Formats: sequence, C-alpha cells, structure tokens
Amino acid sequence: MEQIIDYTELQGKFKEQCIDVPYLVVNEVYDLGIKACDEKDTLKARNVFKTLIGFLNFEYEEPALGLYKLYDHCQRLLDTGNFDGAKQILKELSASWNKAIETNLSDNEKEEINDPGAAISAIYKRGIKACEEKDSIKITKILKILMKSLDFQYQEVASGFYRLYDYCARLVNENKYDEAKEILVELNQCWNKAVVASLNDVNEAAAV
Repeated sequence: MEQIIDYTELQGKFKEQCIDVPYLVVNEVYDLGIKACDEKDTLKARNVFKTLIGFLNFEYEEPALGLYKLYDHCQRLLDTGNFDGAKQILKELSASWNKAIETNLSDNEKEEINDPGAAISAIYKRGIKACEEKDSIKITKILKILMKSLDFQYQEVASGFYRLYDYCARLVNENKYDEAKEILVELNQCWNKAVVASLNDVNEAAAV
C-alpha cells in the first residue's frame, strides 16, 4: 500500500488533534473501525470514519488535513471492497496514536486514559467549558460523543441519558448556554459520585 502521509511526522502532532476529544474515545473509535473492517461491515466502517472526521480540529490545519486525507482514502477503499487496506491504515494510525500518547502526555493525562470514569468526567468538563465559552459547535460535538458512549444494553438508563443530552443540544440551539451548563455540571457531579461509590464497593470486596 502506498503510504500517503508520514505516520512518524504525525506522531508529534496527534496531541493537537485531541484537545476537545478525550484520548480514550479516539482509541476506541479506531478499534471499532478495525473490527468493522474485519467484519466487512461497510455501514459501520463508514460511520466510524464520519466520527473520526468529526473529531478533527482544523485550528491545527496541517495535521487535520493529513488525517482527513487518510480517512477519505479509507472510505474510497471501502467503495472498492478493500477492507484490508482500510484496516491496515487504521492499525497504523492506532499505533501512532498510542505512541503519541506515550511520548507526549503527562502522567496525569495518562492516568485519565487508563480510567474510563475519568475519561467521561473529562468530557463533561469540556462540555461545561464550551458552555461558558458559548461555543455551540464544540458543545454539539461533545454531546454527540456522550451519546455515542451510551451502552444500550442497559436501555432504560441509556435512554434517560440520551434524552438529557438531546435536551442540552436543544438548549444550545436556543442559546441557553447557562441551562445546558447546569445540566452538565449536575451530570458530572452524579458521575463522579457513582465512580467513587463503585471504587468503594470494589475496595470493600477486596478486603473481605
């Protein structure tokens, strides 16, 4: 396969591309794309690339355009049924992403990656900050990430969160940023309490 961009060069710029998207989320999306290629599921793979394109931060034009070209190339590979080619690119990007995380992030940031609870809390905090900045584009992106994180195996709970995120999106459309922020603050507080309670349960069980 012809290499259309230098992965090594990208490694130093990956951190610029995930200011608004927690690193763990991007990693999971790459894994979903690889799985979709293994399953030869065109629809699922296309949704993955649409999600990745939505993550791009064009304030950093050069790396964003490089990644966009790769994602677009992968989608064209899907059109020809070349799932192996698309999968190979995703695997190389995932490896570069993980290497960039290892070399560019602080210890605290690495702890956030390894803790899914902290990752969700980080998304809420980014949403709260975006509400304070009245940045509707950023808030919408964050709410979409939160919606995609829901596990509908637990339908009642997931549906409840989905309705809250959808309501926040409608508040943002009406420029009611303070109300959207208040909901995200409460959700973040509830999430953190649930994480602490879960850790306490684990510690108590381990002590038995």
